Amino acid sequence: MLETIFLLFLEVSITTSIVILVLRLLSSYLSNTYAIKWKYWVWLLLALRLIVPVNLSIFTTVPVNITIPNNLINASNTSVLPLSSPIANAPEQEQILTTPVLNKITYLDMLSVTWVIGIAVFMIYQVSGYFTFKRKILRWSRTPKNKDIQNNITSISSQLELSKKVTPLISNKVCNPMMIGFFRPLLILPNEIYSETDLKFILHHELIHCKRNDLWYKLLLVLANALHWFNPFVYLMFREASDDLELTCDDKVIRGSSFADRKAYAETLLASIHSQTMKKTALSTYFQGRNNIMKTRFINILNMKHRKNGAAAFLFIAIFIGLLGGLVACSLNDKDLIEEEKLYSGYISLDNDTLELDEFEFITFEDKERMKELNLTDEYMPNGYYIYNESDELTYFDITSETEFTFFDLGNLFVKEDEDKKYTTTYKEEFRQFLYASDDVPRITPFWIKVRGKTVLSVTEQFVP
Repeated sequence: MLETIFLLFLEVSITTSIVILVLRLLSSYLSNTYAIKWKYWVWLLLALRLIVPVNLSIFTTVPVNITIPNNLINASNTSVLPLSSPIANAPEQEQILTTPVLNKITYLDMLSVTWVIGIAVFMIYQVSGYFTFKRKILRWSRTPKNKDIQNNITSISSQLELSKKVTPLISNKVCNPMMIGFFRPLLILPNEIYSETDLKFILHHELIHCKRNDLWYKLLLVLANALHWFNPFVYLMFREASDDLELTCDDKVIRGSSFADRKAYAETLLASIHSQTMKKTALSTYFQGRNNIMKTRFINILNMKHRKNGAAAFLFIAIFIGLLGGLVACSLNDKDLIEEEKLYSGYISLDNDTLELDEFEFITFEDKERMKELNLTDEYMPNGYYIYNESDELTYFDITSETEFTFFDLGNLFVKEDEDKKYTTTYKEEFRQFLYASDDVPRITPFWIKVRGKTVLSVTEQFVP
């Protein structure tokens, strides 16, 4: 189960990486042509795609169902031609299973467990870092004495139709305005004196973050990053999305503003740049953002050129993501069709993870033509069937941890005396213990083997005493 989930997330991680790479390569062109806000929604769509890895197949494929015959073969009374292999009664098992048998650990098992451990470590680091940072900030914070701060928050909140109550705090432990708190938003300001213009710009910027629930947006990005911690492209997505978060916020602040107001806002942003660094948390917003993106923010703020809203670009990317996932799902379905399930009958032996099959032909009274070809009469088929084993040539198949074994546990190896003797397990070693109950020679009893390609899906014994 875990392996299947891991492979599903791995598939989505790879396909989404293609989209992230394309967006990064076309970033300059797209930013000059379309408003930044469309990328805000694209990153959200990709994050949800990474968190909920559902593929919608473009074509519907019909599953291949194979039913194992219900005929039960009495091995002690089976009739054969001279070319057929003899069938002996299965010996009585006396060995009792005393210790549990474990499946062999595969590389996929180890990768799946490592993936889960990586998710846990990533989230523990992010969440503990957030609460440690928040506790440190609050410890050295105080309510601002400047009433203009609260008055401006009230005025701008009303302008933005922001219903949440935002609590302003002054802290000596931050060097840049920021917003933290998912349920109780806290606007943290450094212990500095701001001009009236700078204060309005800063508060407007941070309150827009609060209005849009950008902290929850970043939480989705962190969760997507955690689930795909092994993928460097997802880290790139997180960085790009965080940068675009600030760029879209800038656009909101300066919407409809004159060039003079834009220049004033850029100067406020420039004044916020500090040479000193501070420990940050991914689950917060920062007025300054990354230093590497500041030039882009200045160009974006001062750019008076009209750009398209990006609805068409967003729709194209959304369709591209859907088609990419659908094509991958179809390719997997096509593989399943090529390697459809087949059913064999014969005698078997095991060699590590390999099943060796000595295939025979199972003939009943309904197979009139085949009976005629082999010159079979009723006397050869006292029990209504005939086993024809023409060749000793072996066919080899692979056993996996999901292969299912069903047999009749007459020796009570794994079932109690008064329980149903039909026993099913996915533990290869349990089946090996049954198959080689008496010595190193496997019991000669018929089995039905269901396979897909070269992989054994199930093995079912057709022996009853």
